[in-house]
Amino acid sequence: MLKVGVDLGRRLSVVTVAALLLVIGAVTAGASPSDVDPRDERGVPALAWEGCGAGLEAFQCATAEVPTDHDDPAAGTTTIALTRLPATAPDQRLGSLFLNFGGPGGPGVEVLHMLGGEFLHPTVRARFDVVGFDPRAVGRSDPATCFRDAEQEQAFIRTLPAFPVEDEEARFTASAAALGISCTVLSGTRIAAASTANVARDLDLLREAVGDEELTYLGYSYGTFLGATYAALFPDRVRALVLDGTVLPRLWVGEGDDRVLGRRLGQHVAAAQAYGEFLRLCREAGSNGCALAALGDPAEVVEGLLTRLRTQPATFDIGDGTTTELGYDDAVSLIFCRCTHRRRGARSP
Repeated sequence: MLKVGVDLGRRLSVVTVAALLLVIGAVTAGASPSDVDPRDERGVPALAWEGCGAGLEAFQCATAEVPTDHDDPAAGTTTIALTRLPATAPDQRLGSLFLNFGGPGGPGVEVLHMLGGEFLHPTVRARFDVVGFDPRAVGRSDPATCFRDAEQEQAFIRTLPAFPVEDEEARFTASAAALGISCTVLSGTRIAAASTANVARDLDLLREAVGDEELTYLGYSYGTFLGATYAALFPDRVRALVLDGTVLPRLWVGEGDDRVLGRRLGQHVAAAQAYGEFLRLCREAGSNGCALAALGDPAEVVEGLLTRLRTQPATFDIGDGTTTELGYDDAVSLIFCRCTHRRRGARSP
């Protein structure tokens, strides 16, 4: 989830009108699913692996065409981007290890490029090609777009806090509604087809495309739910699944439960418990073992900092000629939310 801060105007009417103007200006923009169908007679994508570019010499990249609608494979295709690290011991190779790093909506290609293969045991690297892919509508896979370009997207999200505080709720809600309209106008078809079940069906085609009879898969966070969905749909095509979380499918889906995902999963409870345990351990470690304790009681120090940030956001030089601002909402999100946090309010010094 992308967390955002406030550095533009805060008036509700201005934000809402600006967002809707972005929608109108973006109606004719955005990528479209592919019209071509480079698949064999059984519908399995044909992969043409090639270099990924400068600095990524260890990787190979490819794209695959999969049905936009798996119930109607002849109705057109959408593009899936993939990358792989070949096995380091080809003579011992068992197959491919497919990865999903979470999300939903996390890009598998970019993340694998950033991580490399060091996070996997050398034995795994020796015996498996490591494959990352961008799920449909994500990253390089015919991405669902909500704005005409990245600049408009950044201009919009900078108007929002990480979460609404006090009098920000109405503006936050209206802006979220405007964003929904923008996403629907530009990418409604892609979003409608971007279900976990469809991603699992895409994954099954990718498995066959790399020549594996059964799937070997490692899923983190949301990737747990994707792996469980694949196993439910294709139980006879699983070689091995490694799922790092115990995400209950009924809570993830939330049928008949209108709470937001985090509350259904109990993330707020877990975060509060982890935070309390951190404060306890820091207090016990004292100033020699925990720098925060050198400033006083850890709980009081943090609470004092958060109180100050409500009215006095902190500004930091991030070393590239710009500064970034950290407000109360950003700090709370960083402490309690395991999520990607954007640079807030970057501007020239």
